[in-house]
Amino acid sequence: MQLNVITYLAWIFFVVLVVKNIIFYLYLWQLKEYRWDRFWDYFKTREGMGSFFSKSFLLELTALLIVLIGWFLNFVVPLSLVVLIWLIDLHFFIRSLKRGNFKRPRPTKKALLILLVSLSLAFLAMLLAYFFWTDWLFITALLILIFSADLVSLSVFLVYPISIYFKKKVIAKAKLKISKYPKLKIIGITGSYGKTSVKEFVYEILKDDFRVVKTKENHNSEMGVAQTILDNDFEGREIFVVEMGAYRQGEIRKICKIAPPDLAILTGLDHQHSSLFGGLDKIIKAKSEIIFYSKPKASVVLNYDNPHVREIKIPDNKEKITYGFGGEDWVAEKIKFEDSFLSFEVKGVEFSTQLIGWHNALNILPALVVADKLGLKLNGLISKVKELKPVNEALAASKKGDLILINDSYNASQTGVRAALEALSQFSLPKIVVLDDILELGKMSKEVHQQLAKRLSSMKVEKIILVGKNYSQLIYEQLISLKISKDKLIVLKPEIIKSYLKSLLGQPAVILFEGRQTKKYFEFLNNLDEIN
Repeated sequence: MQLNVITYLAWIFFVVLVVKNIIFYLYLWQLKEYRWDRFWDYFKTREGMGSFFSKSFLLELTALLIVLIGWFLNFVVPLSLVVLIWLIDLHFFIRSLKRGNFKRPRPTKKALLILLVSLSLAFLAMLLAYFFWTDWLFITALLILIFSADLVSLSVFLVYPISIYFKKKVIAKAKLKISKYPKLKIIGITGSYGKTSVKEFVYEILKDDFRVVKTKENHNSEMGVAQTILDNDFEGREIFVVEMGAYRQGEIRKICKIAPPDLAILTGLDHQHSSLFGGLDKIIKAKSEIIFYSKPKASVVLNYDNPHVREIKIPDNKEKITYGFGGEDWVAEKIKFEDSFLSFEVKGVEFSTQLIGWHNALNILPALVVADKLGLKLNGLISKVKELKPVNEALAASKKGDLILINDSYNASQTGVRAALEALSQFSLPKIVVLDDILELGKMSKEVHQQLAKRLSSMKVEKIILVGKNYSQLIYEQLISLKISKDKLIVLKPEIIKSYLKSLLGQPAVILFEGRQTKKYFEFLNNLDEIN
């Protein structure tokens, strides 16, 4: 009877752990857009290695080694020992659920299909072991748990042909649908940084004068743009604002074949996603596809403040319009900060904003260019620019008692982090930086993070909190070499970080939360009760 209870518990624990593992690795695949290049690039990072070689993996590996050693020594390992190890694994799982730390994928049809295929493969493996290798049944169970990542990866591979079939079908439908609206003006936006902000600013400035459709959130891939077209009614619509993202050459070209721009905006180029593209030269070629595959006689709006954009030779059949901080067709000048909020002048018209950071002038300028091309007067845009809000979690400033919290946790790029630190420097209050890694920089990773450390060392900062799992130690060592006191640094110590942030309540200071891993700390502090 006792053996039966232990056996039942073992199988219940096994099923729960298999489902848990599959869901987690499915989340990782979805996060990386089911792309093998992004998934492999993530795996090569310290954070990625930690995701695979986790506590759960080490527990399962320990259980397998114990069982195998027992088998070789002709010693039967008690099933209760395996159950105990699985119980410990379940304990960590339940704790992560309670803390809200367990990651799960968005419930999409593709995710559900991969989940079902993964579970079917696990069931098939157990079925084969039951009928042909009964003595290896629990070893098979342990192997399934240990190689859950490979199981899900195999499922992604098996689902790929089905995914491609439906992708081609969706894209063909989208092309056919959009072709029925020849008068629709398409505004395409790409770049290594700033494209989402520019897209939202273009939309906000145009929406009251035109009937506008835009791609939503981060739906900037070929499939995302196609799905946006199918999900929206374009009858009577005048403008379609399309954000175009890419990780490889040819991907912008494919999006342009679906929605060829009448106006193409290139926001800037840097080393972001260099590990996927294969270098800055390939990034330049990939992003500049928006220029070469826009419509004949299209207007191309270029950030000439960026040296890499200036290198691109523009075809003679395109109208080139440049913007920046000096010497361009459209110039943002007389930059000022009133209560840390940006104001600037363009062609004699002064604009005030509720945005921080000089770089937002470069995000607003192309929106003004587009509005001008569509016949709107600059004077009529003053109130619209004043109403612009930070996009997503991009340098969004809020008050928490005497604290000013700057939430820039949406993403971290080389140029974006530099701009965020520049925005922080405009404040006179004591400054604290909570910093994540900048990912997918390839061979430039070490150099970029060392440069970041140098920039931090030159600022008057009360505390630097490093939370990135890949490059925090590198930044820390660089800061120490630059004579920054250890007392000013906190590295990868969540409880100490939370305790320190809590101690700041009631004190005047400004805190920058930079990068995705900082979001949980922003939310932690923002949700605390203020000290009266």
